[in-house]
Amino acid sequence: MEPSLHRRCLFPRFLGLALALLALPVVSPARADMFDVKGVEITRGESELAFALAPQWGHNANSGNVRLHGEASYGYGLTSWFKAGGKLGFELGSGGTGDATYGGIETQILIIAPDKGGLGLGWFTGFDTEFSGDFGQLLTFGPIASFTVTKGLTVTVNPLLQKQWDPDEPGLTLNYAWQVKQELNDNLSLGIEGYGAVPDIGNAPSIDFQEHRIGPVVYLNREIPGNGGALKLGVGAGADGQKVGNIELQLGVLFGFTEATPDTTGRAKLSVTW
Repeated sequence: MEPSLHRRCLFPRFLGLALALLALPVVSPARADMFDVKGVEITRGESELAFALAPQWGHNANSGNVRLHGEASYGYGLTSWFKAGGKLGFELGSGGTGDATYGGIETQILIIAPDKGGLGLGWFTGFDTEFSGDFGQLLTFGPIASFTVTKGLTVTVNPLLQKQWDPDEPGLTLNYAWQVKQELNDNLSLGIEGYGAVPDIGNAPSIDFQEHRIGPVVYLNREIPGNGGALKLGVGAGADGQKVGNIELQLGVLFGFTEATPDTTGRAKLSVTW
Protein backbone atom coordinates (compact mmCIF):
# COMPACT_ATOMS: atom_id res chain seq x y z
CA MET A 1 0.00 0.00 0.00
CA GLU A 2 1.72 3.18 -1.18
CA PRO A 3 1.30 6.11 1.25
CA SER A 4 -0.52 9.19 0.07
CA LEU A 5 0.32 12.63 1.37
CA HIS A 6 -2.92 12.55 3.34
CA ARG A 7 -1.93 9.34 5.16
CA ARG A 8 1.57 10.54 5.94
CA CYS A 9 0.11 13.64 7.56
CA LEU A 10 -1.71 11.37 10.02
CA PHE A 11 1.57 10.20 11.57
CA PRO A 12 1.86 12.92 14.25
CA ARG A 13 -1.83 12.59 15.11
CA PHE A 14 -1.60 8.87 15.86
CA LEU A 15 1.79 9.18 17.57
CA GLY A 16 0.28 11.79 19.84
CA LEU A 17 -2.61 9.44 20.60
CA ALA A 18 -0.18 6.71 21.60
CA LEU A 19 1.72 9.10 23.87
CA ALA A 20 -1.52 10.19 25.47
CA LEU A 21 -2.15 6.63 26.67
CA LEU A 22 0.31 7.23 29.51
CA ALA A 23 -2.17 9.65 30.98
CA LEU A 24 -4.42 6.67 31.75
CA PRO A 25 -4.27 5.37 35.34
CA VAL A 26 0.64 -3.24 32.22
CA VAL A 27 6.08 -9.33 32.03
CA SER A 28 7.86 -9.89 34.88
CA PRO A 29 10.26 -6.94 35.34
CA ALA A 30 12.63 -8.42 32.76
CA ARG A 31 9.96 -8.75 30.08
CA ALA A 32 9.21 -5.35 28.51
CA ASP A 33 6.77 -6.46 25.87
CA MET A 34 3.22 -7.67 25.53
CA PHE A 35 2.07 -11.16 24.64
CA ASP A 36 2.16 -10.74 20.88
CA VAL A 37 3.60 -12.89 18.09
CA LYS A 38 5.45 -10.68 15.61
CA GLY A 39 4.79 -11.40 11.94
CA VAL A 40 7.37 -11.36 9.15
CA GLU A 41 5.50 -9.23 6.58
CA ILE A 42 6.39 -5.57 5.97
CA THR A 43 4.46 -3.24 3.66
CA ARG A 44 6.07 -0.02 2.48
CA GLY A 45 4.13 3.05 3.62
CA GLU A 46 1.85 1.11 5.96
CA SER A 47 1.15 2.42 9.46
CA GLU A 48 -0.07 0.34 12.38
CA LEU A 49 -1.45 1.65 15.65
CA ALA A 50 -2.13 -0.94 18.35
CA PHE A 51 -3.41 -1.13 21.92
CA ALA A 52 -2.98 -4.25 24.05
CA LEU A 53 -4.03 -5.41 27.52
CA ALA A 54 -3.07 -8.55 29.47
CA PRO A 55 -4.74 -9.12 32.85
CA GLN A 56 -3.42 -11.97 35.02
CA TRP A 57 -5.01 -14.14 37.71
CA GLY A 58 -3.87 -16.95 39.98
CA HIS A 59 -0.37 -15.84 40.94
CA ASN A 60 1.99 -18.51 42.21
CA ALA A 61 5.03 -18.59 44.47
CA ASN A 62 7.52 -17.21 41.92
CA SER A 63 5.24 -15.28 39.55
CA GLY A 64 5.41 -11.81 41.09
CA ASN A 65 2.40 -9.58 41.73
CA VAL A 66 1.68 -7.94 38.35
CA ARG A 67 -2.08 -7.96 37.75
CA LEU A 68 -2.37 -6.01 34.50
CA HIS A 69 -0.09 -5.10 31.58
CA GLY A 70 -0.92 -2.54 28.91
CA GLU A 71 0.85 -1.18 25.88
CA ALA A 72 0.31 1.26 23.00
CA SER A 73 2.53 0.98 19.92
CA TYR A 74 2.99 2.55 16.51
CA GLY A 75 4.93 1.09 13.57
CA TYR A 76 5.62 2.33 10.03
CA GLY A 77 6.98 0.55 6.97
CA LEU A 78 9.74 2.86 5.78
CA THR A 79 10.60 0.52 2.89
CA SER A 80 9.41 -2.87 1.65
CA TRP A 81 12.02 -4.51 3.90
CA PHE A 82 12.46 -2.18 6.92
CA LYS A 83 9.93 -1.22 9.60
CA ALA A 84 10.41 0.94 12.71
CA GLY A 85 8.24 2.16 15.53
CA GLY A 86 7.84 2.97 19.19
CA LYS A 87 5.82 1.86 22.20
CA LEU A 88 4.71 2.99 25.64
CA GLY A 89 3.58 0.60 28.34
CA PHE A 90 2.74 0.17 32.00
CA GLU A 91 1.99 -2.54 34.53
CA LEU A 92 -0.33 -2.54 37.50
CA GLY A 93 0.51 -4.43 40.68
CA SER A 94 -1.62 -5.93 43.39
CA GLY A 95 -1.62 -2.66 45.32
CA GLY A 96 -3.62 -0.94 42.59
CA THR A 97 -0.86 1.49 41.66
CA GLY A 98 1.37 1.59 38.59
CA ASP A 99 4.48 -0.44 39.38
CA ALA A 100 6.34 0.22 36.11
CA THR A 101 6.12 2.49 33.12
CA TYR A 102 8.39 2.06 30.13
CA GLY A 103 9.01 3.19 26.57
CA GLY A 104 10.88 1.65 23.70
CA ILE A 105 11.82 1.63 20.05
CA GLU A 106 11.59 -1.36 17.70
CA THR A 107 12.95 -2.20 14.26
CA GLN A 108 12.30 -5.10 11.95
CA ILE A 109 14.12 -6.23 8.80
CA LEU A 110 12.66 -8.55 6.18
CA ILE A 111 15.20 -11.12 4.94
CA ILE A 112 13.01 -13.59 3.02
CA ALA A 113 9.53 -12.48 1.92
CA PRO A 114 6.79 -15.14 2.12
CA ASP A 115 5.21 -13.86 -1.11
CA LYS A 116 4.06 -17.24 -2.40
CA GLY A 117 3.77 -19.09 0.86
CA GLY A 118 6.57 -21.19 2.24
CA LEU A 119 9.28 -19.72 4.45
CA GLY A 120 9.41 -16.11 5.58
CA LEU A 121 12.32 -14.77 7.63
CA GLY A 122 13.05 -11.49 9.39
CA TRP A 123 15.15 -9.96 12.17
CA PHE A 124 13.83 -7.99 15.16
CA THR A 125 15.70 -5.53 17.37
CA GLY A 126 14.19 -3.51 20.21
CA PHE A 127 15.44 -1.33 23.05
CA ASP A 128 13.34 -0.46 26.10
CA THR A 129 13.97 1.83 29.03
CA GLU A 130 11.92 1.97 32.19
CA PHE A 131 10.74 5.25 33.66
CA SER A 132 9.77 3.55 36.94
CA GLY A 133 10.23 -0.02 38.12
CA ASP A 134 12.99 -2.63 38.27
CA PHE A 135 14.30 -3.70 34.88
CA GLY A 136 16.10 -0.50 33.78
CA GLN A 137 17.22 -0.93 30.16
CA LEU A 138 16.53 -3.97 28.02
CA LEU A 139 17.84 -4.99 24.59
CA THR A 140 15.79 -7.57 22.65
CA PHE A 141 16.95 -9.16 19.40
CA GLY A 142 16.52 -12.29 17.30
CA PRO A 143 14.92 -13.89 14.25
CA ILE A 144 11.27 -13.99 13.23
CA ALA A 145 10.21 -16.89 11.05
CA SER A 146 6.95 -18.02 9.49
CA PHE A 147 6.01 -21.03 7.40
CA THR A 148 2.86 -21.77 5.42
CA VAL A 149 1.91 -25.39 6.06
CA THR A 150 -1.21 -25.49 3.86
CA LYS A 151 -3.51 -22.83 2.45
CA GLY A 152 -4.59 -20.63 5.34
CA LEU A 153 -2.49 -22.47 7.94
CA THR A 154 0.69 -20.71 9.10
CA VAL A 155 3.23 -21.28 11.85
CA THR A 156 5.19 -18.30 13.24
CA VAL A 157 8.03 -18.40 15.78
CA ASN A 158 9.85 -15.60 17.63
CA PRO A 159 12.88 -17.04 19.47
CA LEU A 160 14.17 -13.72 20.85
CA LEU A 161 17.02 -13.02 23.26
CA GLN A 162 17.04 -10.30 25.89
CA LYS A 163 19.90 -8.59 27.70
CA GLN A 164 19.06 -6.63 30.83
CA TRP A 165 21.50 -4.11 32.30
CA ASP A 166 21.15 -5.28 35.88
CA PRO A 167 23.82 -7.09 37.97
CA ASP A 168 21.06 -9.20 39.52
CA GLU A 169 20.00 -10.45 36.03
CA PRO A 170 23.11 -12.07 34.48
CA GLY A 171 23.37 -13.61 31.03
CA LEU A 172 20.74 -13.66 28.30
CA THR A 173 17.06 -14.47 28.67
CA LEU A 174 15.32 -16.56 26.01
CA ASN A 175 11.97 -14.84 25.47
CA TYR A 176 10.08 -16.97 22.98
CA ALA A 177 6.67 -16.76 21.31
CA TRP A 178 5.00 -19.02 18.75
CA GLN A 179 1.71 -19.20 16.93
CA VAL A 180 -0.22 -21.76 14.87
CA LYS A 181 -2.99 -19.91 13.00
CA GLN A 182 -5.74 -21.19 10.71
CA GLU A 183 -7.62 -18.69 8.54
CA LEU A 184 -11.27 -19.68 8.23
CA ASN A 185 -12.36 -16.76 6.05
CA ASP A 186 -11.43 -13.13 5.39
CA ASN A 187 -12.81 -12.03 8.74
CA LEU A 188 -12.04 -14.88 11.13
CA SER A 189 -9.01 -16.94 12.11
CA LEU A 190 -8.35 -19.30 15.02
CA GLY A 191 -5.03 -20.14 16.59
CA ILE A 192 -2.95 -21.44 19.45
CA GLU A 193 -0.13 -19.35 20.93
CA GLY A 194 2.65 -20.06 23.39
CA TYR A 195 4.97 -17.74 25.32
CA GLY A 196 7.85 -18.26 27.68
CA ALA A 197 10.91 -16.74 29.33
CA VAL A 198 13.98 -18.71 30.41
CA PRO A 199 16.43 -16.50 32.37
CA ASP A 200 20.20 -16.81 31.98
CA ILE A 201 20.01 -19.54 29.33
CA GLY A 202 23.71 -20.41 29.80
CA ASN A 203 22.96 -21.34 33.39
CA ALA A 204 19.18 -21.70 33.33
CA PRO A 205 17.29 -22.11 36.62
CA SER A 206 14.84 -24.92 37.28
CA ILE A 207 11.45 -24.83 35.55
CA ASP A 208 9.91 -23.44 38.76
CA PHE A 209 11.66 -20.15 37.90
CA GLN A 210 10.80 -20.13 34.18
CA GLU A 211 7.67 -18.66 32.58
CA HIS A 212 5.69 -20.90 30.20
CA ARG A 213 2.08 -20.40 29.03
CA ILE A 214 -0.11 -21.57 26.16
CA GLY A 215 -3.69 -21.02 25.01
CA PRO A 216 -6.24 -20.39 22.23
CA VAL A 217 -6.66 -17.07 20.42
CA VAL A 218 -9.36 -15.81 18.04
CA TYR A 219 -8.56 -13.17 15.39
CA LEU A 220 -11.37 -10.95 14.08
CA ASN A 221 -10.52 -8.93 10.99
CA ARG A 222 -12.38 -6.25 9.02
CA GLU A 223 -11.35 -4.08 6.09
CA ILE A 224 -11.83 -0.31 6.22
CA PRO A 225 -13.48 0.79 2.96
CA GLY A 226 -12.76 4.12 1.29
CA ASN A 227 -15.97 5.92 2.24
CA GLY A 228 -17.36 8.17 4.93
CA GLY A 229 -16.90 5.49 7.54
CA ALA A 230 -13.17 5.43 6.91
CA LEU A 231 -12.96 9.19 7.21
CA LYS A 232 -14.71 9.10 10.58
CA LEU A 233 -12.03 6.70 11.82
CA GLY A 234 -9.37 9.12 10.60
CA VAL A 235 -7.39 6.46 8.77
CA GLY A 236 -7.48 7.73 5.24
CA ALA A 237 -9.72 8.21 2.25
CA GLY A 238 -10.19 6.35 -0.99
CA ALA A 239 -12.73 5.67 -3.64
CA ASP A 240 -15.94 4.05 -2.44
CA GLY A 241 -15.40 0.34 -1.92
CA GLN A 242 -11.61 0.58 -2.16
CA LYS A 243 -9.76 -0.78 0.85
CA VAL A 244 -7.73 1.86 2.68
CA GLY A 245 -7.00 0.01 5.92
CA ASN A 246 -7.75 -2.82 8.27
CA ILE A 247 -8.98 -3.35 11.84
CA GLU A 248 -8.06 -6.50 13.77
CA LEU A 249 -9.14 -7.63 17.23
CA GLN A 250 -7.25 -10.48 18.90
CA LEU A 251 -8.76 -12.16 21.97
CA GLY A 252 -7.27 -15.09 23.83
CA VAL A 253 -6.58 -16.78 27.13
CA LEU A 254 -3.22 -18.28 28.12
CA PHE A 255 -2.72 -20.92 30.80
CA GLY A 256 0.47 -21.07 32.84
CA PHE A 257 2.05 -24.31 33.99
CA THR A 258 5.02 -23.32 36.16
CA GLU A 259 5.41 -21.71 39.59
CA ALA A 260 6.81 -18.57 37.89
CA THR A 261 3.72 -18.14 35.70
CA PRO A 262 0.25 -16.94 36.74
CA ASP A 263 -2.42 -19.58 36.21
CA THR A 264 -4.38 -17.49 33.70
CA THR A 265 -3.44 -14.57 31.44
CA GLY A 266 -5.94 -12.71 29.27
CA ARG A 267 -4.79 -11.46 25.89
CA ALA A 268 -6.49 -8.61 24.00
CA LYS A 269 -5.10 -6.49 21.17
CA LEU A 270 -6.82 -3.98 18.91
CA SER A 271 -4.82 -2.81 15.88
CA VAL A 272 -5.58 -0.46 13.00
CA THR A 273 -3.46 -0.48 9.84
CA TRP A 274 -3.72 1.97 6.96
